[in-house]
Amino acid sequence: MGRKDASVTLSITLSDKEALESLARKHGCMWGKNPNISRLIQQIAIGRLKIVAESDKILETQALLKSADVKRLYELLKTQFEKND
Repeated sequence: MGRKDASVTLSITLSDKEALESLARKHGCMWGKNPNISRLIQQIAIGRLKIVAESDKILETQALLKSADVKRLYELLKTQFEKND
């Protein structure tokens, strides 16, 4: 019995693979105890995860300040500081 879903093959460096696995782990995209890149990509495709460019984060921060969404601003700043550690 074959797969129902389409499959995709990626040719990426080991460091890119490790980075994607780290993102998968961070966002709960797992297969058992292992990070799952396919699940990460699927979550992006269906809109459950959003990709935001670094320059867009500045614009988002400015918009949040204007809208007074302090909780979201806090989360954004927290992820930036954790990333820089």
